[in-house]
Amino acid sequence: RDQPRSRGLGDVYKRQQVTIKQFTGNLYGKPITGKGSIQFNHQNLIIQDLKFQSGNDVIQANGELKEKWDINWLVNLPNLQTLLNTASGSITGHGSITGFRHIPSVKGELHAKDVVFNQIKIKKLDLDSKVEAESSTTQLIGDTLQFGQLRITALSMLGTTQADKQTLNVELDSPDSKLNFTLEGQGDDDAWKGQLSKLTLNSVCLLYTSPSPR
Repeated sequence: RDQPRSRGLGDVYKRQQVTIKQFTGNLYGKPITGKGSIQFNHQNLIIQDLKFQSGNDVIQANGELKEKWDINWLVNLPNLQTLLNTASGSITGHGSITGFRHIPSVKGELHAKDVVFNQIKIKKLDLDSKVEAESSTTQLIGDTLQFGQLRITALSMLGTTQADKQTLNVELDSPDSKLNFTLEGQGDDDAWKGQLSKLTLNSVCLLYTSPSPR
């Protein structure tokens, strides 16, 4: 008669489940609640009604990964001071992961407004991204940003991918300078080659514009 097989660590890692029926607590003195479940079963992932909330601030996710991705997430933090006494402003966003397991399609956007935290100040920052198998576009737009001593009055970044060709365009303005450059590259995982096709730097002590490509 076959002997019962003992369960090893491999079996434990293949199937795990964390369930939060009801969670209550405090984060930096602020009340927070949570619920939902996360289940790992071999290579499958199931997220069921996962939600954390403090006042009107909410972070939640729902969906599954089996043969296909079908996951959605949401961040709605209209008042960061609800979570952190030393912070202010708002962060909101949402996104999804869909498509086949090995070639997912990722879409999302994130918005920060009037954020102040330690040495970080953000009047407005918007991120919008769409990544698919054959093409992708990611755009970052910022207005009046400060990270420590670094101050940026305007920021625009646009990255695109078409097949195996990538392009990154950056425009950055600070109180005493302006920077504009375009980086183009092509290749795959084995080899990638890029070039700086455009560069313009205008500051109080330097003015430089790269020659036009022939």
